[in-house]
Amino acid sequence: MNRKYWTIPGLLLLMMAMAGCAEQAVATYTPPSAPSMSLRQAEAIIKNVKHGLIWSPDAGPLTNGDEYESIRISNGKLEFVDKKHEVVHSFPLEKLSISVGKWYTPVLFLNKWRISVLSLKQVADAITVLKENAPDPAREAAFAKAVEFYRNARVKPVPGEDVRRYQVMAEEAIRQKQFSVAVQDYRDGLKIAPWWPQGHFNAAMVLGELHFYDEAIDQMRKYLALVPDAPNARAAQDQVYRWQSEAQVAPAQ
Repeated sequence: MNRKYWTIPGLLLLMMAMAGCAEQAVATYTPPSAPSMSLRQAEAIIKNVKHGLIWSPDAGPLTNGDEYESIRISNGKLEFVDKKHEVVHSFPLEKLSISVGKWYTPVLFLNKWRISVLSLKQVADAITVLKENAPDPAREAAFAKAVEFYRNARVKPVPGEDVRRYQVMAEEAIRQKQFSVAVQDYRDGLKIAPWWPQGHFNAAMVLGELHFYDEAIDQMRKYLALVPDAPNARAAQDQVYRWQSEAQVAPAQ
C-alpha cells in the first residue's frame, strides 16, 4: 500500500494555494447606500475600534500585516494609527471603495487593502457614512454656484421628470416609514438638481426624524441659502436651533 508523505515545502505550497483560493473570494457584503446611522454614531464606532492588522493589496497570503492600535478621522482621511501614534496607512474618504469579504479570514476591504477588525459590517457601514459626509471642496463649490444660479434666476427653475421620479419615490418611502430610503432618494434627486430647495427641506425633515441632527442641519442650511426669504424661513431656522439643542443631549450610540 502506497502512502503519500508531505514534505515541509510541499505543505507550505499547499497552504499558499489554499490561501490563494480564499483570496480570490468575491466580497460577500457591500454597505447600503441608504444611511444606516448618523454621522455621530459612525464617528463613535470608528473611535472605539481597537487593535488589528492591515495588509497592502500586493501582500502575499502568508505575509504578516502591519499592526494598528486604533482608527481615527483626520482632515477627510481615515487613518490607521499604531501604538507609537504613527500613521500606518491612511485613505482619503471620498476615494474609498468599501466591502466585506474573505481573504483567508473575513476582512474589510478598503481599495483592495485588507483590514482585520471586529464587527466588520458595522465598521463598513460607519465608514460608508463617513465617506458620504466627508468634506468635499468641489461639491461645496458646485453648491455655491447652484445657489448663485437659483437666486439670480428671474424665473425659478423647476425640477424635471428625472428629479420628480426621486421625489415620488421618497414620498412613498416616507409613507412606508422607510426613512433611510427616503433620504437616499432625496440625495439622488439633489445630485441632479442641487438648486432644488424643497428637496433640501424635505431631506432635512426626514433626517431630523431619524435623529441624524448634523446632517439635518446641513440640509436645512442649504434650503435657507437657496430661499432665505421663504415664508417658512423663520420656522426653518428655529428648527435648526432645536436640532442643535437635541444633538447636544443625544447619545452617539
